[in-house]
Amino acid sequence: MISAYAQHGRAGEAISLFEEILQEGSLKPDSITLTAVLLACSHRGLVEKAKEIYYGMMPQLDILPDVQLQSYMVDVLGRAGRLGEAERFIREEMQHSSNDVTWKTLLAACMKWDDVDRAERIGSVLMKEYPDDASVHVLMAKVFARVGRWEDRDRIQQIMRESHVRKTPALSWIETMASPTNLWWRINLILASRRFMPVWMLSTRR
Repeated sequence: MISAYAQHGRAGEAISLFEEILQEGSLKPDSITLTAVLLACSHRGLVEKAKEIYYGMMPQLDILPDVQLQSYMVDVLGRAGRLGEAERFIREEMQHSSNDVTWKTLLAACMKWDDVDRAERIGSVLMKEYPDDASVHVLMAKVFARVGRWEDRDRIQQIMRESHVRKTPALSWIETMASPTNLWWRINLILASRRFMPVWMLSTRR
């Protein structure tokens, strides 16, 4: 329930329910519960509340920080524009656990807040370590585009073309009637490139 509240932007209700659980003492929150609460804090920019949970409640609940919890703290700080603090958190508290997802979370925050210098420093390392990761290249291209550095954006896109790095298109599925004269149904796959292709015909009648 806490996760559902958090995912739908109802951070206040997510945090209230979490505090209610703590007061009643009938259930013991686990790392999954705290991840959902940190997600709620992230969406509402509740940095101090997130810190209270991470540094205060986690030890009380005997929950050790894992990569997911740590990454959500990075997301909380990054969304709030506290990019220097987020980077220090990664370097000091995630020395042996940070991964590409953690750094891409910070890179996305750099794009949001137009911190080009930090984005260039982080992005150059990520592109060297993960040369086939299209998401890093796309993020860097967006960073440059947001501040009007079109030549740098074009350079990143040229690297992608020459290295055959492609962003995986998003997919959607819809169900349609194959013909108005029968009750056969067809599953269609829609790609983000706007292509439309039938991929499966169902013989089940409705």
